[in-house]
Amino acid sequence: MNFKFKLSKRLARLKATLAVSVVLALACTSDLTDPRLPHRAPTQLVISADLAPLPAASVVASANDGNVPQNTLDNNLATRWSAQGDGQWIRYDLGALAAIDHLDIAWYLGDTRIASFDIQVSLDTVNWTKVFSGQSSGQTLQLERYAFPTTSGRYVRIVGHGNSASSWNSITEVAIHGTALPALPVASVVASANDGNVPQNTLDK
Repeated sequence: MNFKFKLSKRLARLKATLAVSVVLALACTSDLTDPRLPHRAPTQLVISADLAPLPAASVVASANDGNVPQNTLDNNLATRWSAQGDGQWIRYDLGALAAIDHLDIAWYLGDTRIASFDIQVSLDTVNWTKVFSGQSSGQTLQLERYAFPTTSGRYVRIVGHGNSASSWNSITEVAIHGTALPALPVASVVASANDGNVPQNTLDK
């Protein structure tokens, strides 16, 4: 009888230890990626009927949790870019100068929480102009429009400041809108030296 009692106490301790281990494991895992709500049906992306967005030549980010920045350009609301912490950013290179006047952004879990963020534009990735600072509506998974005064630049950066539920910054889609600008003509070209292959050759197409 005494043996059975000791065995029962051992089993009770083992169950308690196992339960604590599972809770700790789940807590640690949740810090590594922006959590997904269960049983959410996939949502089809609704594209605006106005002008097509400016094409992005490339996209990079300050960090990611395995959900890479390229996911924000795949026209798929089931994929995303995510990075945790205030000031994490995602940057788009348009490949050429453009007059940019608004961005359309779709936020991960955008119908359950409000994202805080800035939009910045740059000619060279060194000097940035903040053109927008605000929040998402927290009411939709679709693209939301954020308009600002027309600004010339080649690079666009979205800087995240977390959301109303956590410090995660997570975006499913981005579309950059504006007008492509013509390349500036080069009046002249010189070089420090040449071997007979003159610098003017770089402009002869």
